[in-house]
Amino acid sequence: MLKKAQRVSLVEQVVMQIEQLIESKHWGVGDKLPPEMELMKQFDVSRNTLREAIHALVHAGLLETKQGSGTFVQSSSALGAAVHRHIKKSSLLDTLEVRLALERGGRVSR
Repeated sequence: MLKKAQRVSLVEQVVMQIEQLIESKHWGVGDKLPPEMELMKQFDVSRNTLREAIHALVHAGLLETKQGSGTFVQSSSALGAAVHRHIKKSSLLDTLEVRLALERGGRVSR
């Protein structure tokens, strides 16, 4: 069965390329991304397109922007970023329950 071709916006294309660069370790966790003007030239996109892509990746937890300092890699994968966000929201009791479950081989009694 044929699937309908999907159109991908420029923002989505830039997001996917940045994700690939991070996942392939071109940029590691803690690394600072090149300046905005350089990224605009490399991706051949406008400032607005680049900023939307970076904003999407900041929202996903892959990047972090620090005003006056630049944009930094926060996580090496979208999954890692999601797990990190979940851990930050969890309570100590939640964390201890997961640890106990893992230590007992997955059996948790309530």
